[in-house]
Amino acid sequence: MWKKTRLDIAFVALCLVFGLAFILVTPPFEAPDEPNHFYRAYLIAGGQLNAERRAADAGGVIPASLVRTVDAVIDDIPFHPENKQDLENVRKTFSFSLNLEDARFVSFRDTAKYSFVPYVPQVLGVFLGKALGLPPIWLMYLGRFTNLLVATLMIGGAIRLTPLFKGGFFLIGLMPMSIYLLASLSPDAPTTSLAFVLIALLLRIAYHPDVRLNVANLTALLGIIALLAACKNAYFLLAFLFFLIPVRKAASPRSYLLAGLLAVTTSVSSFLAWTQVAANVYVPFYRGGFESFRAAEQFILQHPLPYARMLAQNLLDWALFYIHSFVGILGWLDTRLPVLFVVLYLGVLVAVAIFEGGKEVAVETWQKLIILAIVGGTVALILTSQFVTWTGSNAWKISALQGRYFIPIAPLIFLLLYNTRLTWRLARERVHRLLIAFAAGSLAYTLLIVYRRFYA
Repeated sequence: MWKKTRLDIAFVALCLVFGLAFILVTPPFEAPDEPNHFYRAYLIAGGQLNAERRAADAGGVIPASLVRTVDAVIDDIPFHPENKQDLENVRKTFSFSLNLEDARFVSFRDTAKYSFVPYVPQVLGVFLGKALGLPPIWLMYLGRFTNLLVATLMIGGAIRLTPLFKGGFFLIGLMPMSIYLLASLSPDAPTTSLAFVLIALLLRIAYHPDVRLNVANLTALLGIIALLAACKNAYFLLAFLFFLIPVRKAASPRSYLLAGLLAVTTSVSSFLAWTQVAANVYVPFYRGGFESFRAAEQFILQHPLPYARMLAQNLLDWALFYIHSFVGILGWLDTRLPVLFVVLYLGVLVAVAIFEGGKEVAVETWQKLIILAIVGGTVALILTSQFVTWTGSNAWKISALQGRYFIPIAPLIFLLLYNTRLTWRLARERVHRLLIAFAAGSLAYTLLIVYRRFYA
């Protein structure tokens, strides 16, 4: 039995079991920005794909019962770890009717700027609950479940696809922060899933000896690239990973260049299209923020060197916070996993990146340089999105973001350590069994921390 251990199947099993546990143990709307994700998913489920701009605000018209449900359970729990969830408040919401006739405009400016694409899995659950006439609280739980299910299957597929670093994909996908997001209404779950599938498919084409760059693979790549760039446009540079693929994998140099051009053009076009849609509903989160994307763009173009220093300074100032929140600062940044646990998890990930390689697959130096450039560019874009959305126009420092935004590119970061010289002394099957046990233990421990945070 052990000889047939497969990390993709183990991932799906662990992700569904612990994901369902997190869905139930995490109180309603206690994942990052979950109330506004709930409102946006409901709006899309009703057929309105884009949010609505009203004067100096953005949002949509939704049943008042959704807001009543959120207000009934969320209390003053976010950002206050000393406060616990009253289960009686949750129980009462199961008696709330949806009441489509009583609707009003609700602001959710922070989620209004996203396209509908990263909400499709959640919308499936919300639509089902709406069709059945269930109370709003059920719509939330069904949305969490469909988000978890779709992401689990996609990341499991990515682990199966990739010819290298399977252990890394496995551990990153089962990180406490990853599972917490997958078991919520967060659009980070579809975004991360698509990024993992794209990276895995490109690695398969580039490194699997029996896989070629054919029409079927290219069609799949273009579809995934378009969807990922539409999810969160900071990740559109991942399309340039296409150039990890050796020219010999294509039918001819001409077809290779044409395919590369299609990949890049698809990503850039999707990026520009959804950036324009977002610009139409963009509202600065803080007073004094940039009044438009164009204003932020002009600031950066007028101050390129100072802005580059701002990017570097942000990474230096917040490096430890980014590392911690990458592995696990749960809830509304109010549930920190112990530092020793974070160090242990990252240590195991680094060990997998260094020792999992084999002599049969080599990531060449020029390929690592491409990966490094894409990682660096994507990090800069992630910080820039924070600058545009959250930083005041008169500020010369970029506000801190959260480490969870680096999860979609995490396999690439750790792949920079991949080599063919250092390998495990243990048999690979035994290592995989140890990784499965480690992931299960880590998630059980995290679940206990979440339970104590909200109930004990």
